[in-house]
Amino acid sequence: MKVCIPQEYFLIPLDIFKRSMHNKPIRNKKEAWLSFLSFDAPERVIEIITKYPEFRPMYEDVYGICQNVERVMNMFSKELREMDRNTVQYMIEEQQEKIEEQQGTIEELKEAAEDKERIMELTLVMIEHGQADEVKRLQQDPVFLREMIGKYGIK
Repeated sequence: MKVCIPQEYFLIPLDIFKRSMHNKPIRNKKEAWLSFLSFDAPERVIEIITKYPEFRPMYEDVYGICQNVERVMNMFSKELREMDRNTVQYMIEEQQEKIEEQQGTIEELKEAAEDKERIMELTLVMIEHGQADEVKRLQQDPVFLREMIGKYGIK
């Protein structure tokens, strides 16, 4: 699959990079960045900061975040609460749609059952009045069905 991206990207598996850098010094800034993303050993951090002092503020930020674990956990807790709320709301809406669809189906089935009941009642009345030969038309001709329902007062 070819992906057209206006910028050039390199995908580097950090676990493989970390293994390849085992017991090797950092030789350039690219290796320093990859080491920053993959190592947390104090010796490696000191090596990066010594060779590239611009990494120090980033390590201080990371260290500050790690020191304030409660703040980080609170931040994640708020996000998880919001996700839970959204998930529950979505599930409620989905269930409501399903309920409404089922109610519509129930209404259709009720109407169909009532129609069949009317036809059965009308069939009996027509047979009693000597119109047995016309009974078959009830299911084939809706206009005739309505006429007979009106004529014999079937509700």
